[in-house]
Amino acid sequence: MLLHISIKFKTYNGFKIKKDALRSYDNTEGVFIKTGNLISFKPIEVIYRGDNFVIAKNENSANSLRLHDEIIIEGQDLYDGKLI
Repeated sequence: MLLHISIKFKTYNGFKIKKDALRSYDNTEGVFIKTGNLISFKPIEVIYRGDNFVIAKNENSANSLRLHDEIIIEGQDLYDGKLI
């Protein structure tokens, strides 16, 4: 028996983020980050969805997610500008 298998690979560049960190805020998908004692919302564009993670597009705008941002995974009553 002859079996033909085709495997395709695709490459994604961006930030790998746990699905637990995703939030919807003002009808926009994003993440909350901690900067000092302040919480900020950063909108993201998801380019790939895995089982337990997403890959977000790496954008170069002023309000976009950056490499060393500290993403908040868990929490309640989170909002932009909240002091912690």
